[in-house]
Amino acid sequence: MLENNIIDLSYVQEKIEMSKRKQMLAKHQYEIWQGKDEAWYTYIPDKETGRKLKRRTSRKKLEDDIIEYYTAMEENPFIHDLFERWNDERYENGEIGKNSYTKYGNDFKRFFQKDDSLCRVPMKEITEAELLTFIKLNIKRYNLTRKSYASLRTLIIGVFKYAKMNKMTDISISTFFSDLQLSNNLFKKNRKDASSQVFDDEETFRLTNYLKENQTIHNLGLLLLFETGMRVGEMCVLKPENITKEGIVINSTEIYYKDPKTNKTVFEVKDTPKMGADERTIIIPEHTRTIIKRIRLLNPFGEYLFMKDGKRINSTRFNYHLYKACREVGIPERSTHKIRKTYASKLIDADVEEAIIRAQMGHTDIKTTKDYYYYSTQDQKYKESQISKAISV
Repeated sequence: MLENNIIDLSYVQEKIEMSKRKQMLAKHQYEIWQGKDEAWYTYIPDKETGRKLKRRTSRKKLEDDIIEYYTAMEENPFIHDLFERWNDERYENGEIGKNSYTKYGNDFKRFFQKDDSLCRVPMKEITEAELLTFIKLNIKRYNLTRKSYASLRTLIIGVFKYAKMNKMTDISISTFFSDLQLSNNLFKKNRKDASSQVFDDEETFRLTNYLKENQTIHNLGLLLLFETGMRVGEMCVLKPENITKEGIVINSTEIYYKDPKTNKTVFEVKDTPKMGADERTIIIPEHTRTIIKRIRLLNPFGEYLFMKDGKRINSTRFNYHLYKACREVGIPERSTHKIRKTYASKLIDADVEEAIIRAQMGHTDIKTTKDYYYYSTQDQKYKESQISKAISV
């Protein structure tokens, strides 16, 4: 077409340049205005002051400055630009779901403040010393525990690996973290009161009796959690075909995230278990099957076991009804996750084989169950009697 003069190459080039120009200007977050002196003004991001006023005698000259700035940023972007590229690409490639995409976005906004020195320096200029200072600042700023620090660490590793791959940094983030030694004194000590983590035997008795006496579909669901220890997100997506002669097959879960357009929480069914967990079958006794039969009687034709008015019941509704039940029987309110911890603690106290406990809970390592889920469910008098027997002379 070029040889036959059907296309004007200079015209095509001009259109490409105009398109690039338009894309660059679309990135500009500040207003462009004309002053009383007839000059044109805007702000340009600045690493020292946050933003800097620009003045030019014509709009075109001002736009040229804007384009020059953003072109330079593409070649040497700030960390928030690289984070967006990294997070967007992983979501578009199907590496993460909507809930993880939203979580990483929220975590980034939390930890990476615009005024932080790390966020005001182009990626290529960030040093290991600045990165270390930033990490310690955030641990102190948010009073992080070792566990909550993991969210910050995940973001840093992901963004810096992406930056290294795209030749935006010379820092080897794997080497940086393997050499990094953070004192335990930096971190908040996470001391949890056992009474707030599980339902003790007396509370379990009062609560389960109330649920049995008030057999709504929500209350039967809570009873099922006490009987199986499954995650509430796994329970609320169960279908009739998940109930087999071997037990309850767990092969999907509920995810939820904030819709950025409406800012409303969206609940979806994910056709795989919780990230990092394998499909499993929970062993259930006969009395648990009786509870499932009652649930089916209340919802005989539903696609999911737990439906009301033709809609699937989401996890937040079960938590709401658990809080309500706790108030009714006069015990402190706790979430459905505390039922799961109660279940794990009872299995450990009953000396159930570790392999069975791990399989029931869906944990890859029994250490996870013992370190994060086990709390004694016995009341104070029982504990005192045990200690008394142990030290009697």
